[in-house]
Amino acid sequence: MILKEFAYSKYSGRKLTNISFEDIIIKICLFDTQNAFFEKNQEILRQIILGIAQGSPSSPSIAITVLIAVEHHFFDSIRDNQRFSKHKFTGMRYMDDIRNVVITINIPPEILKSKELIEKFINSLPETLILEAEESENNTFRFLEGCQFYNDPTIKAAFIAKNFNIHGQDEHYELKAGFPFQPYLQTYTDKPIQEMENNIFTRFFAISAYTITEKGLELAMTSSIPDFQISGFPLKNVKKVMTKFKHRLPSHLQNTWENIKNRLK
Repeated sequence: MILKEFAYSKYSGRKLTNISFEDIIIKICLFDTQNAFFEKNQEILRQIILGIAQGSPSSPSIAITVLIAVEHHFFDSIRDNQRFSKHKFTGMRYMDDIRNVVITINIPPEILKSKELIEKFINSLPETLILEAEESENNTFRFLEGCQFYNDPTIKAAFIAKNFNIHGQDEHYELKAGFPFQPYLQTYTDKPIQEMENNIFTRFFAISAYTITEKGLELAMTSSIPDFQISGFPLKNVKKVMTKFKHRLPSHLQNTWENIKNRLK
């Protein structure tokens, strides 16, 4: 197997380099998996169980390749299985985050088969790949930084801050896992205000990427404003960035965005 890589040089123009999988790439991958070191209590330890070296340049590619292979074999195993002929097994994955969805007709026997399909997928994974289940409630579930609302077409999908409970937020916001942003007065840059506003911009980009409807935008901002507050971001800067960001939103969300900004006090 030969992988071809295009290398560009300002001196010689485009060059074509042949890289042998058997002679080069596989040796690099094996070296990484056999030489995973980490530090604990000022001691350098070597991982003796074969695994991917965290932080190695090859780690993302190896992880994705392993998961692709597992998923390919699983789909092969159910493709011609008539037991699941009324089911569509689908899902989405980003690196090691995965959400599976089985679509079927709404009758109890078929719903039970849907659960069986999910269990078959989990059991197809190597023992070293341990899934941490994330709850689904009332046909609503998280994936990465967003939530899918199959039970509410007025929301559909929206960005939701990690510490925000969509099923029943406490009256007083409680941060359970550290600051979501570096407080701008404790920053290490010589332009702390610019860094703070960059963080706000980044959050707004995430909100615009995940959020579809006006109600979803309200929910996304409701979950995000406490993150800005607990990080010590002044409201005037949040509003300033909201004004700059407004034109990046779809036109049907811009009035809602302006109303949210005007309500902030």
